[in-house]
Amino acid sequence: MRRFNLIRLSSVLLLWVTSFSLAYGDAENFADSLKAGEETGLLTIDAAYAREASGLRRVSSPCGSSNCDTSGNRPMNETIPGADFINRDFIASLEITRTAPGTDLIWFGFGDGSTEGIFSEPNNAIQFRIHAGGLAGSRIDLTSILNGSFTNIVDGDGVTFPGSTTEFIIERQGDNVTISIPALGTSKTLTISGDLGGVLNASNSRLFFGNTSVGTVFSNFRVSSAPIGDPVPPLSDPAPNINWAQWQSMTPGPETSGQYVDTSVFGTITTPTATVNVTYNNPQGVAGPWSGLPGVQLNDTGIDY
Repeated sequence: MRRFNLIRLSSVLLLWVTSFSLAYGDAENFADSLKAGEETGLLTIDAAYAREASGLRRVSSPCGSSNCDTSGNRPMNETIPGADFINRDFIASLEITRTAPGTDLIWFGFGDGSTEGIFSEPNNAIQFRIHAGGLAGSRIDLTSILNGSFTNIVDGDGVTFPGSTTEFIIERQGDNVTISIPALGTSKTLTISGDLGGVLNASNSRLFFGNTSVGTVFSNFRVSSAPIGDPVPPLSDPAPNINWAQWQSMTPGPETSGQYVDTSVFGTITTPTATVNVTYNNPQGVAGPWSGLPGVQLNDTGIDY
């Protein structure tokens, strides 16, 4: 926990605090909560989805809140162009929640992910194929697809999607790609060479996720990677908001004016905490703004917790 002290520079200090979201890491190592106001700029988000307080939700679909095979109705969200996962080992994690009644078909995968394949499903990829809301018994397929045909048996792998928030993990080590669901105790290892037939390259090796009908929420997307053969760092939590405060020394004007006119001292403090609760010694209890400056009057010292 980081602490800052503001030293009294004159009889009164003004403080104002602003927040912004920090994009941390790079295109192949980052975390994105997928919540509103916490964009990293490291994912390409389709217009059918919206960031909300709980995460990224599919908000428009010609199918409404039930699954259908309408052509072009399965847009994916994906890592940005230039994120090259063909030459990197990695671990990626995503949480998925079904918040609406009705059925859905959901994907989280590694590979091309373009949706020109069978029934507009993501193509040329190793992926989770998640049925929700009772569709096909809510089974989860840990599978792969190459040139529009499944290269792994689609049988549900003995697990079903509960609909509650569930973490899905994709981990690559060399030629092997393991997809797993820790809470359900299941995993499967496939190979890039055997299951995807050499179709992946630097331009189409991405991480992607998406679904068919309105109501599914994606949250806490994280990826950590390293050159093939190097240790992959642990996954990190989504980057916090950065909060900063600016202050100025102010000399009181005439008692009746309510104006503070001297701005001879100016500074900035920064903290990486997600939210900042600021408590200052202000026995006079006088509030700003003054001279058109937004803020709260301070005097003596202040501590930012």
